[in-house]
Amino acid sequence: MKELDIINMALIRIGQPMLTTSDYTGETSPAPEARLFFPQAVETVLRRYPWAFALRSSKLNPIKGEDNTYKSTLPDGWANITKAYSHGFSVEDFNISEGRIICDAPVDKIEGTIYPEDFDLCDPLFVDCVSLRLASYLAGAICQSPDMAANLMQEYNQLAFPQATTADAKDSRERGNSRIISDISHSILLRSRR
Repeated sequence: MKELDIINMALIRIGQPMLTTSDYTGETSPAPEARLFFPQAVETVLRRYPWAFALRSSKLNPIKGEDNTYKSTLPDGWANITKAYSHGFSVEDFNISEGRIICDAPVDKIEGTIYPEDFDLCDPLFVDCVSLRLASYLAGAICQSPDMAANLMQEYNQLAFPQATTADAKDSRERGNSRIISDISHSILLRSRR
């Protein structure tokens, strides 16, 4: 599944004709709007939940700066960092700026979600959420229909997203991805109680 396939799913949801490959690269509506909103839709859905297919960890090389803070360059393609570690201990207080994680402690490992390079490897329910979210953006931009946009966003928030995340969590437990899922879920739960 390609980016264009997901965009076409969104266009169908709002009653618009599908784009061909040549249409997609053009400047005639809805191609520019679709290209503009697609990355936003993907990143928004990724950042809202730690999808099992997108969970990763990465080692970093922190460098101490003149201001006595440590800076680590982030790998490309990270959508969300849910945990940071310094020498095996969790670090809660860090900032991200200009592709670097900045902290008083030397952050040498991160966990979080990455931006998918191949949508064929994504959970189909994730893809459905992205297309629905994208459809809500395009309904306003292309159809000039705030009501349609609001209804699609409501469907995303109240039906599609909760069903997809519940299924993802259940599938993850059954597959044995429990350690990283448990750590991230626990971290998110603690943060939500603050």
